[in-house]
Amino acid sequence: MKMFGWKPALLSLSAALLLAPCAWSQPAIFSKLPYDQAKSIAKAENKLLIIDFTASWCPPCKMMDANTWVDPKVEEWFKKNAVALQVDVDEDKDFAADLNVSAMPTIAVFKQGDPTKEVDRYVGFRKPDQLLDWLNGVLAGKTFKDSSKATFESVVGKGGEAEVSGRYEFAKQLQDSGDVKGAAEQYIWLWKNIMKEYPPMVGVRGSYMAANMGRLAEKDESVKASIAKLRDEAETKDRGDWITLNETLMQPELTLAWFDRVKKDKSENSAKELKTSGFLLSRILIVNNRWPDVAYLYKDPIAELKDKFRFAEDIISYTKGRDVPQINPFPKDAAVIYAALLAAGRTDEAIAVKKEAIKLQDSPKLRQALSAMAQKAGQKEPEEK
Repeated sequence: MKMFGWKPALLSLSAALLLAPCAWSQPAIFSKLPYDQAKSIAKAENKLLIIDFTASWCPPCKMMDANTWVDPKVEEWFKKNAVALQVDVDEDKDFAADLNVSAMPTIAVFKQGDPTKEVDRYVGFRKPDQLLDWLNGVLAGKTFKDSSKATFESVVGKGGEAEVSGRYEFAKQLQDSGDVKGAAEQYIWLWKNIMKEYPPMVGVRGSYMAANMGRLAEKDESVKASIAKLRDEAETKDRGDWITLNETLMQPELTLAWFDRVKKDKSENSAKELKTSGFLLSRILIVNNRWPDVAYLYKDPIAELKDKFRFAEDIISYTKGRDVPQINPFPKDAAVIYAALLAAGRTDEAIAVKKEAIKLQDSPKLRQALSAMAQKAGQKEPEEK
């Protein structure tokens, strides 16, 4: 059974944030032909038409380019069975939208002899053997759609990891195939039950799943209303859920208005809510260019910095030796604290944070991040004696 947890979710999210776009080079397996011509050839040769939707900023896509698409066994399979195209979603947004592509990598497979009919798709990274197992299954009439549905039906009512993972994969498959209401039904069940049935998936719940729910809400008013009901119920029960669902519904102004009220309230309960919601709040405040308010969240900046360092060490340890992007969030996290303190006029504390950050993990990347984030916050770095 596939495992989920906060670390894998955060790794993928951090990679997307930290990796800058770079030059895009297609693996040789992909044809340079226009779509209509590739479609005609696939039909004439009675082959599958396979399209890989990718993006220059997508770490799993880059991993597939470097490992999966260049594997000799994969190349040999495609020569015999398929015509392949690779589409950058940023360069051909309309085409990606027409095929309901909302996440990368998405690999869409079209029927032999009828390349206008999609028979299956998979969203996410696949190693060479995993890709071939799936594609050979498609040739044999066993699609991922069918297996997802069968898995879902076999785990309903069982609870625990099995039901959570089965429902999540089924929800993604429904969403990929355009079944908005069906996918929303599964996501809403998961939102309500993940913490009880399988807490390790909480990271996925608050990131990828919340984003997927937002995409569904954009397409259907009844789905949007159901998510808004979840949000309203969370307001008095779980402030973090309430903030996350405000973002899902693209209503950050509600979170900012709440923050402005609570900031004036010096009660112990308000302080606790701000502390536990700090990570979510800082992101929203930065997006809205409210840097001094970000600093308000840091009552003890050095302690906050050390927490970020320990977290980064944990991430580095987790990714070491694994087939995942190597992520180090500390430079960016330290730079945010530094820039926010400068924006709030807490210069001495900012200098202390910079010195401590360099002491903990000195690198050109860290020093560059500190200066760049200060500039982003509109701050001039202080001269240090």
